[in-house]
Amino acid sequence: MSTPEGKVKDKLKKYLNEIGAWNYWPVSNGMGRHGIPDCIACYKGFFISVETKKEGGKCTALQLKEGAKVLDAEGFWTMYDGTNLNQIQEYVNLIDSWEKRE
Repeated sequence: MSTPEGKVKDKLKKYLNEIGAWNYWPVSNGMGRHGIPDCIACYKGFFISVETKKEGGKCTALQLKEGAKVLDAEGFWTMYDGTNLNQIQEYVNLIDSWEKRE
């Protein structure tokens, strides 16, 4: 049986695959960089990173710090808990609207 956070991850994976976004889910094994978002994705050339949490979950200070670094580099970062897919969809819609202008 999947964990509550696992169900959130599955929902996000399904959405990203449906829109054709490349996505990668690094496995934290203690040897990598701490605080890296759970999901690293690319949609039409734009960087997307998402920290997943069970509904009502909170990011750690280190996760927020890494998210701020992504935002400072002009990438997209958000925390997703299964209830706020609209934030990610808004970013995807913005990318789609830029593509239509070119």
